[in-house]
Amino acid sequence: MPEIQEKCVILQYHVKSLSKRFYIFYTFFLPLILTLSISFSHIKSSNLHDMATVNIRLRITGASKNEGTIFFQIIHRSVVRRITTGYRILTREWRGGAIVVPKSGPRVETVEAIRRETDADKDRLCRIVGRYASRRVDYTADDIVSEYRRYMRDYTLFTYMSKQIMMLKEYGKNGTSEHYAATLRSFSSFRSGEDIMIDRIDRDLIKAYEAWMTMRGLRPNTLSFYLRTLRSVYRLAVNEVAIPDAEPFKQVFTGREQTLKRALSLDKLKKLKKMRLMANPQLAYSRDMFLLSFYLRGMSFMDMALLKRENLMDGYLTYRRRKTNQLIRIKWQPEMQRIVDRYPRPLDTYLLPIFINPGDDNRNGFHRIAAGINRSLKKLGELLGVENPLTMYAARHSWATVARLNNVSLSVISESMGHQSESTTRIYLSTLDTTAVDYANSLVIRSIR
Repeated sequence: MPEIQEKCVILQYHVKSLSKRFYIFYTFFLPLILTLSISFSHIKSSNLHDMATVNIRLRITGASKNEGTIFFQIIHRSVVRRITTGYRILTREWRGGAIVVPKSGPRVETVEAIRRETDADKDRLCRIVGRYASRRVDYTADDIVSEYRRYMRDYTLFTYMSKQIMMLKEYGKNGTSEHYAATLRSFSSFRSGEDIMIDRIDRDLIKAYEAWMTMRGLRPNTLSFYLRTLRSVYRLAVNEVAIPDAEPFKQVFTGREQTLKRALSLDKLKKLKKMRLMANPQLAYSRDMFLLSFYLRGMSFMDMALLKRENLMDGYLTYRRRKTNQLIRIKWQPEMQRIVDRYPRPLDTYLLPIFINPGDDNRNGFHRIAAGINRSLKKLGELLGVENPLTMYAARHSWATVARLNNVSLSVISESMGHQSESTTRIYLSTLDTTAVDYANSLVIRSIR
């Protein structure tokens, strides 16, 4: 019996102890947990459900009360803000809080256009509200208005492209910036100087732009160049501010069409080299620049112009190709030196006789010189009986063609113009032994001696 009594006492002690713990839990910890849970739920609910609302409203104006001005009403946490639009409609064109397009009459197109624009503006405001809500940050109605005005200012196509052009120049990407600038000029001409919000670019607009360029005689590859550049800018903006991608470029040509052969034949190259042009210094100079580019394995004229004397050391010319930033090393051949020796010493520390006169070594000066050379090359091409206009770029094609005629490995010349992407060419060239390339260049130069 004493043992049973002792166990009962122990059991009673544990029950009292447990009851005390439950009492503490229910009276202190449980209310605290419930309070925290309710607070968290309130915060979560306030972020997800306490979103701002955007409505289109009409403010009646005029003594006759027959017309009004459209405005947007933003309400958030009992704070109301307005954004006026400047769009005016008749009161009979407003019903049930929405714009009603007349079925007929002279105002059909006008009211329809107003409805499209206000719908687009409301979508922009709703996207802004959605972005704020998704970030789970506190915001006000004034924040929405401020962000909307910034968006409308910064994300028109002309403004956005101009900003990108400036940034590219600051980063030293002058080639890409010039591509953007050329595309902006083209599209601005198509739009007669009228800017457009980036989120209003659709397939119909881009197809109309393609047709406009076609009517002006632009070739498919030129069309594709402008469309690809415009697509790049569009995608930048889409990724930057989460604009819905309307895929406006899906039905236009953005590929590359195989171009006509630009290379000069070996026979034509020999004739060009042997032409007596002493009576026409401009033709002679243009011919020499073409041959110099050819000797330098088809180096671009821009790369040639920017070479400095420091690039030539110990019988080798070393430089980085502007287009790809690839490091290239070329053995300096006697034919190259003979051309350089024919002309006055260039400005400052430049290596080749391209920037000779003060003021030449800037963007305008370079384009003026390049245009003059290409005009002269066109005349030389006609004298040679070349079917397509001869330009400096043909020197690169010609080098690849003559290299193949000399049985130079495809891995050395990488088919030059045959690859669909230049990344393949870079992969090939980056693994080459310089000696093999120098030997190949010697064979090419020797072919037209």
